[in-house]
Amino acid sequence: QSQLDILLPVKAWGADLVETYLLRAQVNLLNHIRLWDLLATNGVPMCGASTSDQHGAPFVGPAFWTTWIEANSPDQDSLLASMRGCRMFFGNLERFTGVFDLTLDGVPMGGVHPVQEGVLPLRVIVDPLPAGAQIKLVQVALTPGRELTYIRDHEVIDPSQPVMIDVSQPSFVRAEMWTANNQPIVFTNRIALEPLVCDVNSDQRMSIADVQAVSAKFGENVLPQFANLDLWPDGVIDLKDIMRIADCWSANRSTDAPRRETQE
Repeated sequence: QSQLDILLPVKAWGADLVETYLLRAQVNLLNHIRLWDLLATNGVPMCGASTSDQHGAPFVGPAFWTTWIEANSPDQDSLLASMRGCRMFFGNLERFTGVFDLTLDGVPMGGVHPVQEGVLPLRVIVDPLPAGAQIKLVQVALTPGRELTYIRDHEVIDPSQPVMIDVSQPSFVRAEMWTANNQPIVFTNRIALEPLVCDVNSDQRMSIADVQAVSAKFGENVLPQFANLDLWPDGVIDLKDIMRIADCWSANRSTDAPRRETQE
């Protein structure tokens, strides 16, 4: 709570990442994770990472707490883009090495899916699943405050099957892996559920200009300054983004169309 008082007024100084420690200054992992989640529910979403620095020491003990980055290549630009986009998971290198990922209706880990009525399948990708390990699903409402409002509170799931989750309210979803005796293994980053923002030009109205702005970047990779155009957040401006902005424009036109009264 004291760290919230420091970080929220300054929006965490605009930092992209927050490090999670197994133990630092008598603060354990669960408190680090809780702070990370509370920042998100209070409008300061950050990518979760571990403490992957050795400082020249042997790669043992605390150094096992590391970060896996899902990138197109190991060059600096690709790694930094993936880190900024939360395309990574973190945990204990001694207990796991492999893939731990999420997709929600095609939206990858680190992405944003628009809020809509109903439920959609969440897929948790685990390869390999360690013997005896449990996958726990966490979904938290994006409700500002000092406490977390859980929609799914560390629910044990079967990762071989899709999990239907509520997508009708602003929230985020992530997954955790724990040993049979409740020791942490690895943690994903989040997929957020947020209202779709169609006013990509930020001119306080929805118009054909917004559709044109998205269409003009067709086929391009998403740079940070154009992230608002990636309405189907997958790192590239493509037909799915154009269809989504067109649907938004069409819905807005039908809503704003003047009503005609028929006189008899």
